[in-house]
Amino acid sequence: FPAGGDKRWKHWFVQPELRYWMCQPYGGHFFGTGLMYGVYNVAKARLPFGLFKGVRSERYEGDFTGVGISYGYHFILSPRWGLETSIGVGFLHTRYERYRCAHCGEKTGSGNRNFIAPTKASISLVYMMQ
Repeated sequence: FPAGGDKRWKHWFVQPELRYWMCQPYGGHFFGTGLMYGVYNVAKARLPFGLFKGVRSERYEGDFTGVGISYGYHFILSPRWGLETSIGVGFLHTRYERYRCAHCGEKTGSGNRNFIAPTKASISLVYMMQ
């Protein structure tokens, strides 16, 4: 979708995670490890942490894979409701193709990149089906 003006930001990803609960299942502190996969198409945007500085003037299209770790806390509000917070960091590998502008198809290059970055920051309202 256009993100305003000539900017473009489109992506989807999946991030399955396994968790180890410190006290009781679905309550309190937990640590997690997970995998990531996604596809993106971004142009004329300002990305955090200096990622893809060329994206301010060109379009990048590609996919990424990764592995990460997380820490979180699940607040039990009632027997069925909870509030969960989580943060995570991971190692990502991306393959991309670079294009001259946000709408044209003139390819100007391609590449691979590896980096460590934040992969998760969430607050979730949880409903437990028992």
